[in-house]
Amino acid sequence: MYLYKNKKESIKMKRLSALTALTFMMVISVQSTVLSPTIQNLTDRANNTNENQSSERNSSGNTVFASESSPTEVQVVSNIENVPSVVTEKKAVGYSERREGSSIVTENGERMPLIMYKPMFTPNDPQATQSWTNAVNMPGAWAVGAGNTETILAVIDTGFALNHEEFSNRWFTNPLEMGPTSQEAPSKLNCTDRGLPLDRSCNLIDDNGDGIVDNEVGPTSRENKSQLNCTDQGLQLDKSCNLIDDSGNGLIDDWRGFDFMNFDRSAEAGETNEFGSGTTHGSLVSGVAAATGNNGIGVAGVDWFTKILPLQALDDDSFGDSLSVGRAIRYAADMNADVISISLGASSPDTFLRSAVRYAVSRGSIVVAASGNDGCRCISFPANYEEVLAVGATDQSDVPASFSNWGPNLDIIAPGVGLRTTTWTRTNRTTAYAASVSGTSFATPLVAGLLTLARSHQPNASAQQLIATVTEQANRLNMSATTVRSETLGYGRAQANAVLNRVSTVQTPILRTGFRTVSGGSTLGAFEPDSAFTAYMCDGGRLGTTSIFRLFKTGSTVYTTSAVERQQAISQGYSESLLGVACLSLPTDRPTSLRLLNVTSEFENRHIKE
Repeated sequence: MYLYKNKKESIKMKRLSALTALTFMMVISVQSTVLSPTIQNLTDRANNTNENQSSERNSSGNTVFASESSPTEVQVVSNIENVPSVVTEKKAVGYSERREGSSIVTENGERMPLIMYKPMFTPNDPQATQSWTNAVNMPGAWAVGAGNTETILAVIDTGFALNHEEFSNRWFTNPLEMGPTSQEAPSKLNCTDRGLPLDRSCNLIDDNGDGIVDNEVGPTSRENKSQLNCTDQGLQLDKSCNLIDDSGNGLIDDWRGFDFMNFDRSAEAGETNEFGSGTTHGSLVSGVAAATGNNGIGVAGVDWFTKILPLQALDDDSFGDSLSVGRAIRYAADMNADVISISLGASSPDTFLRSAVRYAVSRGSIVVAASGNDGCRCISFPANYEEVLAVGATDQSDVPASFSNWGPNLDIIAPGVGLRTTTWTRTNRTTAYAASVSGTSFATPLVAGLLTLARSHQPNASAQQLIATVTEQANRLNMSATTVRSETLGYGRAQANAVLNRVSTVQTPILRTGFRTVSGGSTLGAFEPDSAFTAYMCDGGRLGTTSIFRLFKTGSTVYTTSAVERQQAISQGYSESLLGVACLSLPTDRPTSLRLLNVTSEFENRHIKE
């Protein structure tokens, strides 16, 4: 992960928080392996003349648009294998049958067992099998595969290798910023391409963080690439390159993620400093979470099908701040990201960032963050917030890594030492791989990818239900049978095959004992989306991982599993008490009988008048 620490630099009325310096906190050995020769085509600039701000507007002050152009013709190619049909029944079977529990019921009422089939293969990627994939039993999870629901995984990090072979057709795209258009704004050239000395007034970077590029002045050493419109790139007019905010969200051409540090449309690594220390991290993290599997090349990430939303919040020199990270979190939530993976952190609390985290939680996103690499009882922020899933790292001996931070808010651990993954280099941006990377940065996307896989099977589950599934199914390693949570292990080490088996299998217990009137975060306010779930007494010898709190003040008592709702209630004068821990159901669970108990009577063995 990265660690960002506050610097005392104030920009009046511009920054909402101090600029923070990010320190590189991972151990990495990069092996830039070229799997196939690649030639990078550089786009010729169509407009090399000097341009100032007034050239973008006509005499009336209106934006100048190019003339209408015919829309681009898109050819859709189907890549479906031609599989010969096999006749398995002598008599044709119609389409009137239905699934009912673990049975198939035909039109005439006949019942037959519903048999589940799974693919019998392992990935054919040359480097798919690694120590971490074996530790969490990824082959068992891959055998189950992804569900039928497409998911979005937002990765908030440095820049990315957007053209890497492992991410072909894997990036999330914003439909509101794509498609034919008749409008186009002029290209924006940087200082160098305008023949001017480097200055903040023309470096195409939002230096003061106010969301407006180049409204600053003063010398600088940093410069972004010129922003060329469709025409100057030799492309047909399209919303993805017309330099217009077609979606109306305040961001120009955010069709494939966004760079919130430089405030521009491209999250590609190396655009401001090809030699910077932060050019590789985003690609390394993305590869662990979601490198395409079974494609015959490179490595395999956890989730081969999720759409990756690349959000750059740290620049090429590993600098970022509350503003860039917080904005990226809010944007991810607005794009309906199922999971937000954050492999960076700070040593102190951050009010702005936490408000962004709570906003994401209220939108239903799961925020996952790295615990830190200081090897101390000092979990970094935002991982140290209760509403964030904090991830620590294990080594190749399946014990906590020496560098992995721990503490009472640690939720889960996962392999974080010696992982092979995708990377970006100055000379190879499409086929480079890192031989060995270590850090909680890489344990985090492993868990994030596991959560998107779970979501693909359980589209109607709440964020809390999916988190509970991952923690309930964790391998408890050396924890005692009565220890619910450990400061060094959390709830245990992530176990991928157990999670996928849980979310893909309908549970039909004969009797399940649950608790009445437990809030998931929407009773005292819209802190989390409304959800229907049952907090129940765990069965099958499993320990619960979801805390139930009693919140009370004169005239009001609420029972909740939501960390945000509990924190907000306390700020409103409520007192709290921990009643106990429970397991959480999934929407697909079908208990034969559900017995609901009064929460206070069960946990406190007494009735409370309300």
